[in-house]
Amino acid sequence: MQTHLTRNQKGLTLIELLAVVAIVGILGAISVVSYRSYMVRARLQDAKVALETVRSEEEQYRAEFGRFCAPNTLTFFGGAAQVDAGDYRIQFTAQNQTNYRVQANPLTVRQSFARNPKYGGWISIDQNGGRDHEPGGQNRWP
Repeated sequence: MQTHLTRNQKGLTLIELLAVVAIVGILGAISVVSYRSYMVRARLQDAKVALETVRSEEEQYRAEFGRFCAPNTLTFFGGAAQVDAGDYRIQFTAQNQTNYRVQANPLTVRQSFARNPKYGGWISIDQNGGRDHEPGGQNRWP
């Protein structure tokens, strides 16, 4: 009982199988890069939310007491001058009772400007709502 393959039989050749594996590999590589970029942008958005939260607390304090408060009285900081929020360290700097600046500095390499010039680097906000970011890149505050 010997069977012979004929040209009419259906099946996959090694070349076809390798082509499918190559296509799946390329699609996988593209999706990993897209996912990493998405995660960097999401972490940047978390930092923006943290800065806006601090600014909102400061505005509430100013509305009640007529001046800005020190970072150790802010609920967000819990008595400290800085706090880690995800991949960023949020730092509060007050020049006096009428000026302050809150800056988010990246803690990880993936959020750094050197690694990700489009979405990486520090961002900050001041008492007037003035937004700043690490020079050399695109505006991270749309």
